[in-house]
Amino acid sequence: MAHNIGVVNLPHPPEKWTAAFAQDVHRVIQDWMRRATSETVEEAASTAFSTVAVSTSAGPKDRMFLVDTTGGNVIITLPAPSTVLGREFVVKRSSAGANTLTVAGSAGNIDNAGTASVTAQYEVLRVKSDGSNYWKI
Repeated sequence: MAHNIGVVNLPHPPEKWTAAFAQDVHRVIQDWMRRATSETVEEAASTAFSTVAVSTSAGPKDRMFLVDTTGGNVIITLPAPSTVLGREFVVKRSSAGANTLTVAGSAGNIDNAGTASVTAQYEVLRVKSDGSNYWKI
């Protein structure tokens, strides 16, 4: 029986630990560390922080938006959830006032609604795609 941790199987320990078993465990741990490091670096490299004051659509590298609604209503349109499975988007309102900040998906819903509003200054909306819709987190 193997233990399942992530996508790599850790070998079942024998009754007596051997050098071969210790080497297998070491190899698996090295692989975990390599994956964790490369995934963290890739995520950091693909994360863009955008400051916007007009309506915009999220691009392939966008993840976070700081939005100023002082000049008017702003709509942030997210990509179709099927194209960004598992991706998280963060939208933060930097301004006060009567103008609206709306977040919309180009397809699917956000918590079963067509759009979500960010109404207060410094309020944050975090959503994540499940491949069909976005969910507030």
